[in-house]
Order: sequence, then structure tokens, then C-alpha cells
Amino acid sequence: MDKVIDNTKGFHFTIIDNYILDCGRLNGIEQIVYVHLKKYSAQSNKCFPGISKLAKNIELSDNTLRKALKSLKGKGFIDIQQRFNSSNEYSLLPYPEYALEPSMEDKEEGIGRVFKAYEDNINPVYGSMEREKLMSWYEAFQRQGDILVKAIEMAVLQGARKIKYIEAILLNWHESGIKTMDQLEAYQKQWEERRGKKNGTGSAGEDNEAGSDSRYDFSKFGDIQM
Repeated sequence: MDKVIDNTKGFHFTIIDNYILDCGRLNGIEQIVYVHLKKYSAQSNKCFPGISKLAKNIELSDNTLRKALKSLKGKGFIDIQQRFNSSNEYSLLPYPEYALEPSMEDKEEGIGRVFKAYEDNINPVYGSMEREKLMSWYEAFQRQGDILVKAIEMAVLQGARKIKYIEAILLNWHESGIKTMDQLEAYQKQWEERRGKKNGTGSAGEDNEAGSDSRYDFSKFGDIQM
């Protein structure tokens, strides 16, 4: 049997959490930039490499590097502070709470349930852009996952299985001041009553077409391409 030769002596290593390597929220450029920041900040989680030096090490243009750094900050993975000599100090932050693996409770009721509803009903192989949009709306609705699931159900009901249609529904609710399921149900009830009075029936739904739901006002979203 051949002897195994250890050729790692004399080398230095950077330890990276597997979450960063597997994270759907980060693209390849953002991942490698994060890895290099980790290399420079192994002891303190803070570092201040120059833009040109960091870009040269990663073989990126300065502009591409700046965009990646800005994106990492926007997603909550790093903080950037200007130092006294106009250079930047980069701090690696704890991973955003909603970016971590969801707990068992979250898988049933929180963002995990939203992802599953989207995967099962809209796009089984959705990408990081869709994931980020869903997480953003999840935060906008005070982590009320049921509201996002309801918007997904509405899109399915209308045969509009697109993130754009779901976002239009959520935007309408958000602009109407709806943040909880109780508020949504009250909003739907008021719409039913208004529709019933308009139809002179006193009840919404008597003229409901097959395949639609009288509780939802789909007319606001008719100009969205399906």
C-alpha cells in the first residue's frame, strides 16, 4: 500500500462554515469575496484590505468587487465602516437570523412553510432571486408566513404561477396596511360586503365564476402577464 504523504505542512488554512458555501442567498462572486474577507479576519472577524489588493487577489475588477461588497452588506453578512485614512474596515457579522436553517417550528409555520408552498405550487427549482424576494416579503409582513402562503394560493387559483403576480398581491395588501392574517380576513370580509352591495345581492359569491374565489379582488392584478 502506498504511503500517504502529508503535503499540507507549511500551508495556512481558512475555515469557512459550510453554510456560506451552500447558501442560496449568495452568488459565486459574493461567496469568494466573503472567503477572502474571512482569510484576512480569521482572528477578530475584522479586516481592512484595500480594494485594489483584494480585487487583484480574487482576480476581479474593482467595480465588480465593490458591487459584491455592497451586496454582502445589504444581505446582512458584513458591515463596512470607513477608517480615518479613507480605507474601509470590514466586519463579518453573525449570519442573518432568517438566513439560518429554519427550526422545526419555522418549517411548519414560518419561512420554511413559505418556501415549501412556493416549491410545491409555483416553481420546484426556484433560484436565489426568488428566495430573496420571498424572504424580503416575509420580513415586510412581520414574519407572518401564512399571508405569503395565501398570496401563493391566490396566484395558483388564477393560473398565474409567477413571482411577479404574487408580489403584486402582497404589495396591494401591504399598501392597504395589512400585516396580519386577522387584518387580511377583515379586509376580505369588507370586500365581500362591498361586492355584495354592488351586485344588489347582499352576498358575495352568487355570481362567482367557476374556478375563482369571491373573497379575492383579482381585478387589481388583471394587467399582470401570466
